[in-house]
Amino acid sequence: MSNTKCTLIIGITSGIGSALSHHLFSIGNNIVGTSRIQKPESENLIRIFELDISSLESISSFVELFTSEYVWERIVFCPAVMSPIGPFRSVDITQWVSTFNVNFSNQVYLLHKILPFSHGQFPHVLFFAGGGTNSAPKNYSAYTLSKIALIKLVELLDKEIDNITFSILGPGWVNTKIHEQSLAPELSHLPSFKETEKRLLNSDFVGMEQVISSIMWIFSQEKAVVGGRNFSAAHDPFDSVEFRNLLSSNVDLLKLRRHGNHLSQSQS
Repeated sequence: MSNTKCTLIIGITSGIGSALSHHLFSIGNNIVGTSRIQKPESENLIRIFELDISSLESISSFVELFTSEYVWERIVFCPAVMSPIGPFRSVDITQWVSTFNVNFSNQVYLLHKILPFSHGQFPHVLFFAGGGTNSAPKNYSAYTLSKIALIKLVELLDKEIDNITFSILGPGWVNTKIHEQSLAPELSHLPSFKETEKRLLNSDFVGMEQVISSIMWIFSQEKAVVGGRNFSAAHDPFDSVEFRNLLSSNVDLLKLRRHGNHLSQSQS
């Protein structure tokens, strides 16, 4: 008997994971999710497996259970941790490494184990980016570096693997629980504390509907258009035909590149 096809959402109880699962379910998708703490089966029949992404043992156990019942058509990776927040020289380096593993290395470990159990002509893997791609934000080195590593990962894998599409989306400032980490009392002296407070006060966030719409646009496009790209829910003109045409014609668009190569070339 063949396994059931599904969209797999890693971290389905996160803000974006939850909103996406409900949207996909409402349009007829079969949804399977993971949660760090075992949850009862939801009323809308979404299947939820227990998974602690910080544990390689938990990842292996989950993959064994999942692949005995399901094959995936889409995987969405939602887990993210910001802490430790503070100057690199003063943070707990053990916590720093743990955050990098949760945000990057362990997600890659899970992907590697579950990759062979895909279904369809072009199954899709989607990650979420963070801030810092075009700047150097202070005090968030573990979070920023892990997210940038994911950006390059999707480009590398999309180039290597012809029959799977890999993309990443920067959701921007979305009003989810992750920002609570920036509001710890001991961080009140940091600019990020004040910026987060200000955004909460003014409800200055990217709407969840905009994030879900961006995800659905990415899922609707072919590999040549969205594969290996780093998209932005807040800034990209997804409704523009010109935008899609640019993506089709420019292989470097929305990818990590060294800015300034023209300077050395002009002097050679």
